[in-house]
Amino acid sequence: MIGDAIDARRLLSLRYDDDVLPRSFQPAALYFSSGEKVCVTGIQISNPAELQSNGEPRVFEVGRIRTVEITDQPFRQPATIDRSDSRYAGGIIKSV
Repeated sequence: MIGDAIDARRLLSLRYDDDVLPRSFQPAALYFSSGEKVCVTGIQISNPAELQSNGEPRVFEVGRIRTVEITDQPFRQPATIDRSDSRYAGGIIKSV
């Protein structure tokens, strides 16, 4: 589903770990971390629990995402990723 959101350039609504309310997130890359976990990086558009963190880059471990939905909201400006960054050494599954 995260890969589909990247392809469609749509925001995700997700709840991570103990989130009570969903966050709005712009996914940029789905990848294998050096610890062999699947992660997604991008820009957090909104988080009702931490308003000061809106608009900041975030990395989420996919296995800790409790719920996820693709929204109808398109990306405004796709986030760019540096494919030479060592965090992507395990391999990029999908990216903008």
